[in-house]
Amino acid sequence: MQPLEFVDRLYSACKEKNIEKFQIKYSFSENMSLNLFEGLINKRENSQEQSFVLEICEGGKIGRFSVSSPKDNDMDIIIKQAMENAIIIDDEDENFFYDGKGEYH
Repeated sequence: MQPLEFVDRLYSACKEKNIEKFQIKYSFSENMSLNLFEGLINKRENSQEQSFVLEICEGGKIGRFSVSSPKDNDMDIIIKQAMENAIIIDDEDENFFYDGKGEYH
């Protein structure tokens, strides 16, 4: 499944579960490194990493759950874990998603 398709499906799944405050983050990085010894390449590495993070704000607490290679049937588990992580936070500070407006403190 393509990343944008997964994000769209996760978004729809959250909406279907009547979750009002949530964020979905996707990141992708690609790295290449070469080591040279006496003018010759002796080591070459290529890597790619991706990450999907669901953050749910519930009761003033933000629970997160991340996954790197999600499957289509992982939606319920991802949502459940993010929600449970929000519930178990025992921090007294209220958390919120910054909307980009006004001043951020």
